[in-house]
Amino acid sequence: MPQNPFYKTKKWQDKRDSILKRDKYLCQHCKRYGREVEATTVHHIKHRDKYPELAYDSDNLVSLCYKCHAKQHPEKGAKPKSYYPPRKR
Repeated sequence: MPQNPFYKTKKWQDKRDSILKRDKYLCQHCKRYGREVEATTVHHIKHRDKYPELAYDSDNLVSLCYKCHAKQHPEKGAKPKSYYPPRKR
């Protein structure tokens, strides 16, 4: 499945980097359970396709590890054991 062009824009990449930095590059779901797992993606809490006005709203974005992000999107058929490395800081 091709990646949505939205995620390749400079505006999104900059916002993604700022959210990862805000969350100290840690998965916020894992952190709730006392685990320190590196965040590799930024998730829209209210999905971007249904709430486009919240696409860049920091309060609607959270840093997650790949496994937790896959759990948030079972409709995409992501495999939790896969891994996408984070962008260079």
